[in-house]
Amino acid sequence: MPISVVIITYNEEKNISRTLQKLAWCKDIVIVDSFSNDDTKKIAISFPCRFFEQSWLGYGAQKNWGAQQAAHDWILNLDADEVLTDELIEELQKIDLVHSKHVAYYISRRMVFLGKIFNYGRESNEKLLRLYHKKYASFNTKLVHEHLEANGSTAVLKNYFFHFSYASISQFHEKTSHYSNLGAQQLFDKNKKRPLWLNSILFPFYFFRYAIVHLNILNGYRGLQWSYGQAKYHIDKYKKLYKLRQQNTNLE
Repeated sequence: MPISVVIITYNEEKNISRTLQKLAWCKDIVIVDSFSNDDTKKIAISFPCRFFEQSWLGYGAQKNWGAQQAAHDWILNLDADEVLTDELIEELQKIDLVHSKHVAYYISRRMVFLGKIFNYGRESNEKLLRLYHKKYASFNTKLVHEHLEANGSTAVLKNYFFHFSYASISQFHEKTSHYSNLGAQQLFDKNKKRPLWLNSILFPFYFFRYAIVHLNILNGYRGLQWSYGQAKYHIDKYKKLYKLRQQNTNLE
């Protein structure tokens, strides 16, 4: 298989083993670690991989740096909390990438939230460009929600992988707070604005969208927890944007 798997890590001791166990079929696994202070390195190097330590460059840039270290032109990009299914592995092994007319492939991702597999919701039905030829695709450098941009034909694989997103509520709120910080900065850099009074009344709208429109209510109580957290993320992001704008005005 002319595929290199690239994974970026930072303090992923709870996830990395589960991910690497499903990559025994791959002969080139590249891990780019941002100097973890837990047992990520110890666990990772117990598997047949090439382990690099690289100071944090940003999500997209870090993944692009990892792709440059890969032995093959075809890259399968995974996060440390993402795990391939047996069906997807079998499908990957059957693709003739040497003669492929495509430069990248979309793969479906199914979310596992607080130990529960979500069968409903946008997060369990999204298709992401994850398998790509590095000469024709690369990650953009957005502060948050980076994604691959391909210059050429793409296709969609039939099977999916799991995203073991959050193991606890505290981790969920900690991560969404981090993402709202990055999201606010990204909006600020684009000179986006929103009145504070409008932001204060939009929480029910966001919650309704995630719970009802996206069908997360069918995922049960955890689906409602997810919807609440995602709604809060959007409100917090714009609250932090407002603070950034105020701080910038004061500095002027």
